[in-house]
Amino acid sequence: STPIKSSAASDVYKRQINNNVLCLDFFSKVPSVTVSVINLDTNETVYLNTFINPVSLITLDLNLVEGTAYRLELLSKDYDLSGDFEL
Repeated sequence: STPIKSSAASDVYKRQINNNVLCLDFFSKVPSVTVSVINLDTNETVYLNTFINPVSLITLDLNLVEGTAYRLELLSKDYDLSGDFEL
């Protein structure tokens, strides 16, 4: 599994990726959040979704390329967080 490095996010959620499955575990339910994953080599958004129901756990099965750098972005009314990771 690959940790995702980000600043100021450790008090909001825990994140981990294992075999192209990205798990976001929020420490408390968020009313809505937009999740995006961007390929940093091509600047292409490879995943974008807004979860509008209160959620505390999001599991995404992504088709990511090994050896490629990505950015995870989370946007809600309470925060705007991002972190980079590489497979």
